Amino acid sequence: MKSGGTRSPVTRRFMAWLLRSPFADLLDGSVMLIAIRGRRSGAQYTFPVQYAEGGGAIWVFPGHHERKTWWRNLASESSVTLHLRGHDVEATAEAFSGKGAPSVVEEGLYTYLRRFRAVGRRMGVVSRNGKVDQERLGELAKSRVIVRIEPLAHGIVSPRIEGVHERPEMPGLLGPIRRHPLGAFYALTFLLSWGYWVPNTLAGGKWSHSPGLLGPAISAIVVSGVSQGSGGLRGLADRILRWRVHPRWYLWVAFPVGLALVVAGVLSLGGGEFPSFAEWSEMAGFAGVSGWAAYGVILVVNGFGEETGWRGFATPAFRRRHNEITSSLLVAIPWALWHLPTFFIDSGYRGFPLFFLPGWLLGVFALAVVMTWIYEGARSSILIAVLMHLSLNVATTTAATEGTVSAVVTMAVVVSSIIIAARWRAAAEGAGVHPGRSGYRE
Repeated sequence: MKSGGTRSPVTRRFMAWLLRSPFADLLDGSVMLIAIRGRRSGAQYTFPVQYAEGGGAIWVFPGHHERKTWWRNLASESSVTLHLRGHDVEATAEAFSGKGAPSVVEEGLYTYLRRFRAVGRRMGVVSRNGKVDQERLGELAKSRVIVRIEPLAHGIVSPRIEGVHERPEMPGLLGPIRRHPLGAFYALTFLLSWGYWVPNTLAGGKWSHSPGLLGPAISAIVVSGVSQGSGGLRGLADRILRWRVHPRWYLWVAFPVGLALVVAGVLSLGGGEFPSFAEWSEMAGFAGVSGWAAYGVILVVNGFGEETGWRGFATPAFRRRHNEITSSLLVAIPWALWHLPTFFIDSGYRGFPLFFLPGWLLGVFALAVVMTWIYEGARSSILIAVLMHLSLNVATTTAATEGTVSAVVTMAVVVSSIIIAARWRAAAEGAGVHPGRSGYRE
């Protein structure tokens, strides 16, 4: 059977009967019934589809989607009914296209092709030993469609269904974390970071703020492990180490530092002194560390400490329901609030003029857009986002860039975010996607 529904009415009726019969176990681990309503006709259609589970959702891959129409009824989030492992389950479903939401399509394809390796081998994505070619997967995702289905909390779901909205019998806080991973991520992130920063503030704000920067990464790892198990941790680790991306993304990573060097050079021509190497690595919160060692510490603490959480966990979670612009803003709001205690810490933003706050907030929102763009463009590579974070820190927050250099780089980020957002909007409109949502719309 081809994924996404069979074309023969006789076959569909037979499969529907089989899935509701005592012989359903023959197919129940891979095939279910889905009932959807036509957007124009309002009529209900029920047919079998092949599915895979992972990441707290059910994924359906409509093979040869250009020749099928059923998934177009799910261009926006819609109610569907599933007959899954002997139960009728109420759920919501939405179709995502590679043009509108590449990271979501890649996530779904990864889950699907790991489950149905024969399909992955035919598509040249999965090797005989089961290893996924991530580069090929990323390219394939750009031209495919995936349907993401989330059973509702009140749906009757078999306990055998992995990670879907049943209420697992897990001790203490583990159950809520598994049911609400995004909320758990933010709660744990603020608990860890503020749990260090607030006592620091009360003690006079003299300690380095840097340990608190590790909160998002620790939270992403813990919540991924609890909510998705070893598969979630492997997926996170894969994106952390994903370095095989198009070379242009490494050039974009180098751009902030390159711009800062140019501006500093121009300023030195006017009689100033070009900053020393030590000044280019001197950053608040890392006293006693300089040179290449400072870059290494900043890479780990600021880069991986933040981006593993903000881009590696939060951004994909928001992208399942929102377009790039909305997702970026939703990540930026708690990201900005998260920084609040650092305004009372010496190595943070203490002494920051209040009238600069609107500009700082604008910079955070602009940076969130740029980081979403580079993360998704680089095949959901957390590593590339980390390197970009490092580059921006060197170009805007070191002793060498105080004043004019930092202001010019920050303005470049703001201008870039406007251009990126405009291109996203144009691409969405060109693909027939509603500007306020991700996914495909006719």
